[in-house]
Amino acid sequence: MMAGAEPMRLTVGQDAGSDRLRFVARFINALVLDRLTRWPAALGVDAADALLVQMTRALSLPALRTTGPAAPQPIAVPLAAMAQASGLSYETARRRAARLRVAGLLQQRDDGFLVPPAVTLLGAGAAEVEKDRTALLTMLVTMEAQGLRIATAARAAQEGDPARVSRLDLDVTTRWIEEVVAFDDGVVPAMIRLAIAHANTRHLLDDPALSLRYAHQHRPLPDDARRPTGPRAIARDTRLPFETVRRHVAALLAAGTLSHAGGGVILPARELMSERHVEHQRRLIAPFRRLLDELAALGAEKGATSGSDAPN
Repeated sequence: MMAGAEPMRLTVGQDAGSDRLRFVARFINALVLDRLTRWPAALGVDAADALLVQMTRALSLPALRTTGPAAPQPIAVPLAAMAQASGLSYETARRRAARLRVAGLLQQRDDGFLVPPAVTLLGAGAAEVEKDRTALLTMLVTMEAQGLRIATAARAAQEGDPARVSRLDLDVTTRWIEEVVAFDDGVVPAMIRLAIAHANTRHLLDDPALSLRYAHQHRPLPDDARRPTGPRAIARDTRLPFETVRRHVAALLAAGTLSHAGGGVILPARELMSERHVEHQRRLIAPFRRLLDELAALGAEKGATSGSDAPN
């Protein structure tokens, strides 16, 4: 934690002025964007296909608990559940699942679909699972260093069984991805919005003093302090086709969701202060609280700690 900074106490009460949701949401959004961007490249598929694989993998595991066996037997996931979690129509999910089955990325049974173990245990998939766990650990350590009181969770993520930490990571990240995909009505719009928001505020993640100054829900970073981005940079950051990005950005500008600034675009403070966006950020916090609880329980099992970091 930076010298002289008072540790933050995360709250999610009705008084938005007491919340530091923007601080937490910035880190969550960066993690989700990284996940949505890396996995398509690793699997050699587009963003929607990669999301379908990831959601099937998450839904195929029984309820994740730190006190259970480290590697539960997966269960088949019905196509309707896969479609709903991925934000796809049933017919679109059916077509994509058939293609992914042929590619060896999904396995079909009478009662649904599974992700073959080799997809995440071998080669590029195994490397991405480890990157996922490392990214979660880095996020928690950085947040703790910048003043959030989550030392117990950060330590448990470092010292806990990697397989169990990876299961927790998969569970909580799946909840976050479901939320952002539902909020933006699709994985591609979600990636574009997240990339714009991240580019606008990326400098805050490396500046603890500035990050804390704009941590509260009622105090977004002013528009003139946001760093504009453009379609080419967004396409590079998301690995999406330039024309796809250009069309989505044009539509968001026409709808007033984005604003022109400094030769690029920004997600303006007025949009971030909208009730819809505030509620979206609040929905991102619930899985974060659960993650802290589960990691605290994992740490307690190892005798590394006692109690919980769960915010009051």
